Amino acid sequence: MLCRIFHRYTSTSAVSRSKSFTYPQRINRSPTAILESLNACVQTDGGNPTYLYMDDPFLIPTSAHEKRQLALSKASGKKAARWIMDRYSYAFFNDVAVPSIPSYFPNYIFDEKEFIEPDETTLYKLMNWNKITKAYEIYKKCLDYKINISDACKYALFDLLCIYNSDNPIEILPPEEDWYRRELNETNQSGRVFEGKEKPIESIFKNHI
Repeated sequence: MLCRIFHRYTSTSAVSRSKSFTYPQRINRSPTAILESLNACVQTDGGNPTYLYMDDPFLIPTSAHEKRQLALSKASGKKAARWIMDRYSYAFFNDVAVPSIPSYFPNYIFDEKEFIEPDETTLYKLMNWNKITKAYEIYKKCLDYKINISDACKYALFDLLCIYNSDNPIEILPPEEDWYRRELNETNQSGRVFEGKEKPIESIFKNHI
C-alpha cells in the first residue's frame, strides 16, 4: 500500500505542469447590467397604482378625481419650489452636480447696464438663457451702432428665431400638468403676431445678404 502511494506521488510530481495562466476573456457589460438582471427577476404587479401615486398607503388615491388632484398638487409643489429658487437665488449657490446642470439653478437676471453697450458677448449670453426676443432687440441695436457681429452669431440667432417662431420658448410644464392639459385640448403655444412689422427672421436674412 505504501509503495503504491509513493509511486503515485512520484509519477504526479514528475509530470511537467504548465506555469502559464490564461485569463478569461472580459465580458463587456453596460453600467446598468446588474440592475437589469435584478429587474428581470421581478415581475410587474398590475394591481398596484402608478409610481406617481405611490405615497403613504392611506393617501394612495382610488378614484380618478383623487388621482388628478394628487398629480396636480405635486406639479404645483414643483412650480412653487422653482419660484422660491428664482426669488431667493442668493441662497442656492452650492453646485454639487458633476457635470453642472444649469437648469437646476436659478434663472440669470440680466442687468440693464449690460444692454447699454451691446456686443456679441451679450447676444450669446441672451441666447444661452433663451431670451430670444431680447437678443433680437440687442441685435438691432448692434446694427444701429454699426457693431460688427460674426456670421456664426447671426446663424445661431437665426436658428433660434426659426425654431421658436420669433418668440421666447414656451414655459415647460410639469409632466403631470401637461398631461391633464392635453386631455382638455388646451394649447400651450404663443399666438404672437407681427402685424404691419417686419418679422425678425426676415430682418436678419435681409441684413445678412
